[in-house]
Amino acid sequence: MHADADIQVWLETGAHAAASPPGLIIPYVKSAEAGVLRYRLRTVREGRQGKAVLVQTGVVDVRADVATPLLRMTVTRENEDLCRIELVLSDQHNPDRTYQFDCPKSESGL
Repeated sequence: MHADADIQVWLETGAHAAASPPGLIIPYVKSAEAGVLRYRLRTVREGRQGKAVLVQTGVVDVRADVATPLLRMTVTRENEDLCRIELVLSDQHNPDRTYQFDCPKSESGL
C-alpha cells in the first residue's frame, strides 16, 4: 500500500440483527488498494465495576474497495461507563494509522 492509500475504518453493531448477541461490535476496514495490514485493537471500559482492557492483534488481507471485517467482539457496558476502542493499522510502507471510537451503546443499556 502507498502512503496516499485511502483507508476507511468504521464499527458496525449487531443491534439490528435478531440473531446477534447484545453488544456485538465488528470493526471494518476498506482501502482503495489491496494489501496486508497488521492491526492492534484496544478496548478500554471503565465504570462502577472497575476497569477492563482487552487487546487483540492480527493480520488481515485487504482487497481493493472491499469492506473487510477484522474480528467480532462483544462489549458489555452500562450506559454511564466510559468505553473507548482504539484501532492501530500498520503496514511495512507507511506510518501507523490510529482510529479512535466511543463504544456503541446497546439498546438494552448494557
